[in-house]
Amino acid sequence: MNINDLPLSVLIFFLSVVFISSIIKGTTAFGFNLIATPLMLLFFEPQQAVVILLPLTTIVNIGVIFWNRERPVFNKVLILGLSGLVGIPVGIFVLLHSDPDILKILIGIIILFFASIIVLLPKNIKIKRGIFKDVIVGFASGVLVTSTSLSGPLIILYLTAMKIPKVEFRRIVACFLLILHIFGLIALLSAGTVTQNTMILDLKLLPALIAGFLISMKLVNFINENFFRLLALGIVILAAISAIVPSVINFAYKN
Repeated sequence: MNINDLPLSVLIFFLSVVFISSIIKGTTAFGFNLIATPLMLLFFEPQQAVVILLPLTTIVNIGVIFWNRERPVFNKVLILGLSGLVGIPVGIFVLLHSDPDILKILIGIIILFFASIIVLLPKNIKIKRGIFKDVIVGFASGVLVTSTSLSGPLIILYLTAMKIPKVEFRRIVACFLLILHIFGLIALLSAGTVTQNTMILDLKLLPALIAGFLISMKLVNFINENFFRLLALGIVILAAISAIVPSVINFAYKN
């Protein structure tokens, strides 16, 4: 679809998607791209969807970290962040050279698989954090941020399995994703995939982003730990399904 020629109904749909995604992101510190990406892919090619959403989710990440004047925990995401930076150029290569439908199907299956493991994991079992695990999760997330914009699922599942408390969870996720999104955006700019048209659309969607974020800041204090974990897993599973189904349909139609 031509970004310069969006029907009003489609623009309203995008505004609604960004509004809801911003509420989810502000409340949980993740989920913006998980919700928005599959819906954007109904209208745009993956390259366009990624570069449209990345600046928006970066803005919300900054808000999550600094709105409540919470102390950033960049020291706790050092290994994750450095590993993610290594994965970013790999993700750009994947974005430019892979069949997007096959990529989405595989990613959706992997996310759904890990989410299922955590849902079925006995409550008395707790996964311990380690450097090797941080490297794997960070690198894979870096690949995902520039190839699909779905940078959150692995870190979400990783922290959920460790049963990280809600406040600490939000801080770690927000700081880690902010690193990936800023450097991912720089990498996409260098690759020439960000255009004037995508930036203009982002400006049009910005009011919905801000409105959703302000509402989320009112809701976040009313979410307890158990509901937070259920919400986190629910969003990941929903995103996995929404990534798989349209891609399977598109792939079947093309073949």
